[in-house]
Amino acid sequence: MDYKKRLIRIGSILFFVVFIGIACKRDIVKVDITDAFERAEISSEGLLFHANTRQKQFSDDEIQSMIYTVSGDAPQLYKAYEIGKDEWQRIINEARRGESFEASVDALQEKVNATAKEKSTVFPTVLSDIAVGMMKEVYFYNNGNISACTFIRGGDMFAYFRDMNMNVLGEGLCQNGVQNETQGNAYDYEHWLLPGEPDISREDALHTAQHYLAELGADLDLFFVEPCTVLNYGLIKSVGWKFVFTREIDGLKSHFRDGQWCTVEPNALPIVGAPWEQEVCIITIDGEGLCQIWWQGATEIISVEKTSTKIVPFNTIRQDLDDWLWKVYVDKDHVEQTMEVQITNVQLGIAMIAVDTEYKEGQYIPCWYIDFKIRWNYGNGSSSWEDEQIIFSAFDGSYIEPRIKDEKLKELL
Repeated sequence: MDYKKRLIRIGSILFFVVFIGIACKRDIVKVDITDAFERAEISSEGLLFHANTRQKQFSDDEIQSMIYTVSGDAPQLYKAYEIGKDEWQRIINEARRGESFEASVDALQEKVNATAKEKSTVFPTVLSDIAVGMMKEVYFYNNGNISACTFIRGGDMFAYFRDMNMNVLGEGLCQNGVQNETQGNAYDYEHWLLPGEPDISREDALHTAQHYLAELGADLDLFFVEPCTVLNYGLIKSVGWKFVFTREIDGLKSHFRDGQWCTVEPNALPIVGAPWEQEVCIITIDGEGLCQIWWQGATEIISVEKTSTKIVPFNTIRQDLDDWLWKVYVDKDHVEQTMEVQITNVQLGIAMIAVDTEYKEGQYIPCWYIDFKIRWNYGNGSSSWEDEQIIFSAFDGSYIEPRIKDEKLKELL
């Protein structure tokens, strides 16, 4: 397959690349114009600004301080932790006492009986022995749990998981899982994963999350919140709140969707990408307290420079929107499919773009976020609707992609 004919989809937080092909005729792309456009014009009167940014690089002292913040101590660190039968049995017993999916517990019990070592094996380490510039994970005992921290020495990310095998599943993701399964154990499991009522009020959870945000020194603002399922070892379930904090400048927020996908067409590349990973801090709180922190793309604001120039109004963006959707999402060499687009939201926000990646410098600028649903129609039916987003600079209306590093975009030229 010709490389330049392929579309590249890249996911955030976890980095996925999947090659797909979409076919469509230019004259049968259907774009549903909703009242999202009318709502967008309300916020088109602001003035342009840009915020000069620099990538943070966490020192060993800062990393050690963050570990202390999440653990309340200076724990012994382990570079590897192999769980033995004794600890697996403790986990299984805890799962049977609480809310668990019985079939999964039984399956794990059989596996542990057959394969696990009798005792856990640990491999101690210290922070200074961990490689610089590489994402590494360490483990430590923490109030009866085996917790984990992920970080990059000299880097811009730090993460914490109360249990080393913890997953946090937002309500939206769980609902999608239910829709994709129709019967059998998989269907029952997806239903079991649905969060239900959180174990703590939203207000109390937010207060706790903001406390940890301040302790970390992350000067970010709340962007999104949803109930979530906190899953330990795939067995033990609690229900809490997931808070997404992003940068806010002059009343405009950077947008972030956990697990988001973005699509890039090598023949219609955005004019610029991000200088480093998108800046976001996700904090999860349940009835027992802090479950998870994921802080990536940590950024320092150097200065904010305002202008007397008005932002590009959305009507200007609208004139070329159909063409951009066609260029980015359609393979023009084939006619086997048609494409439908429903615009669901248009909002002014900010996005960080690359200025000088060599010196780790960027800028937050105002931009237009356009959320939409897309599906493809075939001769024998239609695909499911998929959520997508495309972003345009409010300086000049150019197509930008702050969810992909600029160096990755340059590889596609």
